[in-house]
Amino acid sequence: MDYFEEEWLRPWGMSIIRLGSDWRPPNMKKPLVPYCQDHRCFPLAAMRWCTSGYKSRPLARWVHERQVSIQLIGIASDERHRQRDAIYPLVERGIDRKTCVAIIEAESLSVPRKSGCYICPFQSRSQWHELWQRYPDLFGVAEALEANARRKSDNPNRWRLTIDPNGRWTLAELRVGFEAQLPLLDDAEMDDLLAYRPCVCGL
Repeated sequence: MDYFEEEWLRPWGMSIIRLGSDWRPPNMKKPLVPYCQDHRCFPLAAMRWCTSGYKSRPLARWVHERQVSIQLIGIASDERHRQRDAIYPLVERGIDRKTCVAIIEAESLSVPRKSGCYICPFQSRSQWHELWQRYPDLFGVAEALEANARRKSDNPNRWRLTIDPNGRWTLAELRVGFEAQLPLLDDAEMDDLLAYRPCVCGL
């Protein structure tokens, strides 16, 4: 965000407004990870409370208090399934992720990775593997959150952060599997391997 603000927005007289904790619900003033640590929980695929409390509700409150009449949501046409009651200029123009990359490169800017939370339950196994490989400290934080989560059900799938099409695994189990494997990919190859996955968090 800092990079694009300085390199592209400021020359056009624009800036990024960052909504801090004051815009979040009263019980969610702490950042997401400390909140999860305190409440012994983590984001759930079936109940996207993190999207609501940390993204959509703060934005809705800001829009309401500023009496903003027009919202332009910058999702690409790959994610047209997320369209709701707003204006989506990229979707309307058929601009997909690949075209976005071409536009960014045409402005001589660095193409960013797709953003996302490192404790998002919608990550693929390859993304968890990349997190473990590149940022083992953050993987450890996610693993600790999962291990410390308050069990409200005997159903093991309710207290696992990971979702896998071939079954469900705890992060501790994934880590053991990763550690048993020889490093197969360097960083550049990992970037090429990870396919773009449209966000399904709802915002």
